[in-house]
Amino acid sequence: METNLKTAFIDAIDAGQSLPEALREHVAEVSDLEEHQFDRSYIEFLDEQIGLSPRGPEWTERLKRRRAALSPYCDVVLIRGNVRTLEHDYYVEIYPETKAVIHWEDYIASINFTSVISTDFDTLLVLRIAAMRESLERVGRFDPERARIRLQNSFYPEHTQFILWEGERVGFYTFRLLADGFHLDHLYVHPSHQSRGIGSQVMKRLIAQADAAQKAIHVGALRGSESNRFYQQHGFVPVREEEWDIYYVRECGVKRTN
Repeated sequence: METNLKTAFIDAIDAGQSLPEALREHVAEVSDLEEHQFDRSYIEFLDEQIGLSPRGPEWTERLKRRRAALSPYCDVVLIRGNVRTLEHDYYVEIYPETKAVIHWEDYIASINFTSVISTDFDTLLVLRIAAMRESLERVGRFDPERARIRLQNSFYPEHTQFILWEGERVGFYTFRLLADGFHLDHLYVHPSHQSRGIGSQVMKRLIAQADAAQKAIHVGALRGSESNRFYQQHGFVPVREEEWDIYYVRECGVKRTN
């Protein structure tokens, strides 16, 4: 399946003569490749962000272009992937039926991190709810109060970092070292910044830290969420399952599968 997606992705990029040369040259290095689809709620989310214009006119214009390109494809299966070069991150959407690029965005930005303090709890909660809401609604488990309680029960400011994209807080992670290795209690990226390779860059940072310490990484994922595939791509294997969650371990030195 992965090979078929990659072939379709590469074929579409190769056919796009007007695409940036750097994207065409590095297409074989595509990562975070997956099939996905969105419904009308995502277009409504873009409309809301366009109206609020939280990051200024340049970002708003980017969102307008994204909306115009993607709105005809609600509830349609697309292929998306990221192609990274030394200077650029390219986010690309492919319509597999026509093997055509329907939208691409170019990001020149770096990811940074900053510490969390106890008074940041509510900010973290908003990020967590936004990131988890779609997956939880899909399984009938969305409950803001339950989300608050679960975060309170695993809130360790001293082990938590905000994820910054161009200086904006777009997510966070909690990474603790225990007797059996590191535990990744939380890793969330706001939906407006997902599918940009941010999660993969954070994971590379955490994997490098764990490998340097020769420790395993433990993590849990909501059953049925896309995070399961994400963790498996980065070398995690399932070790046990519960009613709502699947638990994974990545042993030291394991390479990602994508």
